[in-house]
Amino acid sequence: SRVVIKNTDFVSNHAGGQGGAVFARSSFDNVANDTIINCMFRENISDGSNTINDGAGGAIFIRSSQNGSRTHQIINAVFYKNFAAQSGGAVGTTSFVSAPGNNFVDIVNSTFFQNTTNGNGGALHADGSQGVHQVNIRNSILWDNQSEVDQNEVFNIDANISIDYANIKHAIPKNITDGGKSLSEDPQFGGPENGDRRISACSPRVEAGNNDHIPKDFIG
Repeated sequence: SRVVIKNTDFVSNHAGGQGGAVFARSSFDNVANDTIINCMFRENISDGSNTINDGAGGAIFIRSSQNGSRTHQIINAVFYKNFAAQSGGAVGTTSFVSAPGNNFVDIVNSTFFQNTTNGNGGALHADGSQGVHQVNIRNSILWDNQSEVDQNEVFNIDANISIDYANIKHAIPKNITDGGKSLSEDPQFGGPENGDRRISACSPRVEAGNNDHIPKDFIG
């Protein structure tokens, strides 16, 4: 399957299970190649009240399992004040439910700000305990996200996570590959108290990305 979601605001959606706004699943030999581009995810909730699926991924949950294979691109997205009861305040990913799958997630030119979870991973939680699970984060800002347990920005369980040309509070988290070009400096949003996530002219992120990480199909 091939799904492209673009130029869309997801605001105040509420799920009892995984993915407050979007649940993307590939299982039972299904192959998917999906893209989310130029979208806003704000104040979405995964509350954990569902008795089958836990409260993971306040905005998005991406799953491959049972020999499913998923390639998922998130480009030019903003994640702001999303909440997950269990893990992944903004985004949760896994390559295993009942049986393993293959999960490949690229996050490019995106901002994660003030997302929260009662569990692990204030911005993102990745579970690669079985299967193949690769997450690449490029040209992105992860700042002021909050976990009540471990890792305010990114929590990793045995996935292959790589971060480069990013700005991440408290530096690169543990169990993650550092590409060597990331910062840990105040991104200087224009007006964060008013929800303005645009960086100011004096931000250290100005001209600090790498266009080679932008998928060629999305360069105008």
